[in-house]
Amino acid sequence: MNSPSRNACESGAEKPVLRLKISLGADGRSRIEERHVSFPWSLGRGYAADLGQPVMVIPQMAGAGLLADDQVSQRILVSKDAALHLVSAGAMLTYGSPGGGASISDWSVELEECAQAIVVSEPYVLLDDASLALRQTIIVPPDATFIGCEGIVCARSGNRSQWQTETIVRRPDGTHLFTDRQRAGLHVLQLQNDLRDRWSAFGTLLVIGAASAKCVVAMESRVSTESDRVWIGCAQTRSESGLCIRIAARDGLNLRTTMMHLMNMLISELKLRDVAPCPNSFFQDETRFS
Repeated sequence: MNSPSRNACESGAEKPVLRLKISLGADGRSRIEERHVSFPWSLGRGYAADLGQPVMVIPQMAGAGLLADDQVSQRILVSKDAALHLVSAGAMLTYGSPGGGASISDWSVELEECAQAIVVSEPYVLLDDASLALRQTIIVPPDATFIGCEGIVCARSGNRSQWQTETIVRRPDGTHLFTDRQRAGLHVLQLQNDLRDRWSAFGTLLVIGAASAKCVVAMESRVSTESDRVWIGCAQTRSESGLCIRIAARDGLNLRTTMMHLMNMLISELKLRDVAPCPNSFFQDETRFS
C-alpha cells in the first residue's frame, strides 16, 4: 500500500464539496449567507441563532465515506462579529484497497475580526488498508476565537491502516503562528499492535485566540485521566497563540466521549457566547474529570 506522502497531505480537491459563509444579519443574528454543498455532504438549514448566539450547522455524511484516492475539500468563512457552531453528523469512514492511494480531506476555516468558530468533527474511522491524509488551514485574527477537534480511529487490530495530519495556523496578514504535523505509518501501528496496552484512537483539540492562554493552567488542573482507557496531554502552542490537547484512547468510543467532555470544558472556561453543549452521551464512568 502506498503511504500518504507529504505532497498528498498538502494537496486537495480543487473545488470544495462543502463551502459555507457565515455572517451577521441585519437583525444581529448569525446566519448562513452563502452555501455550496455536494456529494458526499448533505446540509439542511442552519438552526437559527438567538441574538448573540452562534448559528448551529450540522453537515451530514451522505455517502459511504472516503475511498482510496478520494479528495474532498471543505471551506468555511466566518465573517466579522459572526459566530458558528458546526457539528459534523456521523463518523467519516475511510476505505482502503491494496496498492491504493491516500484518501485526502482538506479543511480551511477562516475567521474575520471578532468572529467565533466552534468546529466539532466526528472521528475518521480507518478500515482495512486505509490511508488518510488530513489537512487543516486555520486563519484567525488576534481578536477572534477558534475551537476545533479532530480524531482518527483504527477500526481493527492490525488492519494495515496509516495516517498523517497537518494543521497550519496563521493570521489573515499571512503571519505564520505554527504548523502541527502527526504521522503514524504502517510500521508504527504494527509495532503498537504487539503492545499489551494498545491505543487505537487519537485526537487533537485546538484553541486559538487571545483568551486561550488562561486555559492552560486551568485545563491542566481540571483534567484527570484516572482511567486506563484514555491518556491526555495539554500544552500551549508556539508563540502562546493557543492551546493544544492530545488524546490517546483505547477505542473510538472513549476518544469521542473524552473529546466532547473537553470541548464543553473549554467552551465553559473561555466563557464564549452561549452555545448548546456538545453531545457526549455514550458512557460516563471510564474517564473522570474533576
